[in-house]
Amino acid sequence: FVDDAGPTLPLFCHAGDLFALWIRNSVRATEQLKVVADAGYQGIRVWTLLGGDYWTSKDRNVGPTMFSSYWTELERFMQTVNTLGLKLALSQGDIGQAGTDMEKRKAFARRVAATAKAADGTGHVVAFFDGGNEAWQTGEPDPVRLAAFVQAYRDGGGTALLTLTSPPGEEAAELNAFSIDPADIYDVHGYRGGRFYDKIRHIFSIAYEGLPKRRLGIQSEPAGSGKLVSVTDNINELNHAAVGLLGVMSLLTRQAWVWFSGEGVWVQAGLETEAGFANTPKLCALLPKDLMQFQSLQHSGETWSSTRLVDRGITHECRMDGARHTDGRFVYLFYGMPGTHSFRAARKFSGTFYHPETLVAEPVSYNAGDSFTLSWDRGLVFIGTV
Repeated sequence: FVDDAGPTLPLFCHAGDLFALWIRNSVRATEQLKVVADAGYQGIRVWTLLGGDYWTSKDRNVGPTMFSSYWTELERFMQTVNTLGLKLALSQGDIGQAGTDMEKRKAFARRVAATAKAADGTGHVVAFFDGGNEAWQTGEPDPVRLAAFVQAYRDGGGTALLTLTSPPGEEAAELNAFSIDPADIYDVHGYRGGRFYDKIRHIFSIAYEGLPKRRLGIQSEPAGSGKLVSVTDNINELNHAAVGLLGVMSLLTRQAWVWFSGEGVWVQAGLETEAGFANTPKLCALLPKDLMQFQSLQHSGETWSSTRLVDRGITHECRMDGARHTDGRFVYLFYGMPGTHSFRAARKFSGTFYHPETLVAEPVSYNAGDSFTLSWDRGLVFIGTV
């Protein structure tokens, strides 16, 4: 991913119902936008269409058939987002609310593109545009029809990167089927099963083992804290440290990261009350801007015995996964069961360990054969060079 300044690591905050809130209470919605901007996120992921009994019962249903002022308010919302220096990952939420007629859907997509251009003069306020949120269960299971929908947005002058929708799973075949042209990247809703380290590992596995056709992706609705994050095993483990590590793993595996939470589904107490909100942007800001250009993804197993940093294979309790550049730079995550773990350096290297919640930095330098220990609650981020 690049912007006008060069390589960038997209870090967004999920605020799904914030436009629906805006129409009802623009002051409260603006407060939340400022909180997001001040925290250091580049933008928010928001739903343009919400319907059905669930959202109606929460007074968060939204769409042009529900509000005569819909397009005026969407432009005002986009203007405020742009003024605060933020971008939008614009998800269509319940794509079924746009109807089943493809021409009407395409007209909606073109209108979104025109509204974004009217809001900021270029339309660049929208950075990502999708065909629907889990569209296979919200009104459109056919990726071909989703492709035609997002193409209409582009034909209407839209400049955002395109995705279709996240598929039901995260296997490469599913990601490929739902990232056909004109999609620029794949979209995935991260794994929510297992322990916290399983959730982190699954993000790594998508890019390392799965190898989808699109090199770049977006974790648009991953694991996170909060009671409205559905079907999440061991959600109590997703503290500030774990959530921060999830974000780092996503970025180092070439997937834009959207910090997710229960408040990000339905804003009540505020996005800032959820785990990882404040520390994730600070932690991710430590990463090299060109991290997604690092040539290889590696772990500490025998496959990488000729280049790995430590003589320790992959275990269920402790992992070391990361990205390496041919110039010697690297970013690794050491993570797994809480406690103290022993290692032996396989070669000379130096760098800095960062604690994901506190950002406490520990510079180190080791020669081949040196033994050392690391202690953590969830894991550590290690940035350095060989």
